[in-house]
Amino acid sequence: MQLLPGRSTIPPDLLTWGAGPPARATIRISPEGIPLATLPGLRVRPETDPDGWCEATFRLGPGRRAAADLLALGPTVEVLGPEELRAEVAGLARRTAALYARGTT
Repeated sequence: MQLLPGRSTIPPDLLTWGAGPPARATIRISPEGIPLATLPGLRVRPETDPDGWCEATFRLGPGRRAAADLLALGPTVEVLGPEELRAEVAGLARRTAALYARGTT
């Protein structure tokens, strides 16, 4: 796919990854979420909590791509850090819930 300059509605920060060593985020993920997760460089720890959830890490890129990818996993994932990413995902989840709370008319 080739995007023409000035024609894309996709923010450039969603199309590129930063240079240098990537930062990592830490999540808690359910057994159902693991096969669905397509997060870059996902590393799942083998230890589980009593509910079967694991801690995992993945590479972060610039922009909001990580938040959107995590939101797509719904209630099968919880962001543990960094706090900025956790807050962004929580905000997106609240906005999404508000859309559905209105119902259709």
